[in-house]
Amino acid sequence: MWPWKKGKRMKTTESTASCVRWMTARDLPQVVEVVRKQPDCRRCTPKTLAGFSDSRNHVSKVAATGSLITGVILYVVRQDSLVIEDLCVREGQRRQGIGSELIGEAKETAHKLGRETITIIVDEANVDAQLFLKNLGFQWTQ
Repeated sequence: MWPWKKGKRMKTTESTASCVRWMTARDLPQVVEVVRKQPDCRRCTPKTLAGFSDSRNHVSKVAATGSLITGVILYVVRQDSLVIEDLCVREGQRRQGIGSELIGEAKETAHKLGRETITIIVDEANVDAQLFLKNLGFQWTQ
């Protein structure tokens, strides 16, 4: 688990012109395409995405550059925290600040709602994700 505590600042990059917005039904085919190519996004299935759109506590947002979906984040707002269920960035679009933008949006939401902790579960073998999260102020816990 990688919790983030309120007060950590996100590094911003100007290398991408994407925007983060709510996911719509029209985005679903591209989101599935992004997720399908990433085994780490195991929870992000069409059925899961439909469930996210039916619940007030489940949030699904996308990063888009023009009409191209470049990333997706799914998170759950709990009473005392925010839990990121999945974070996926399109292959070929990584290391351009898209994941940071999506995490930044989750941090902003947590701050607005008064949640002090954001948690994300990362596979032990996914060292790139661990380093990415560490650079954004997350800390490893058990």
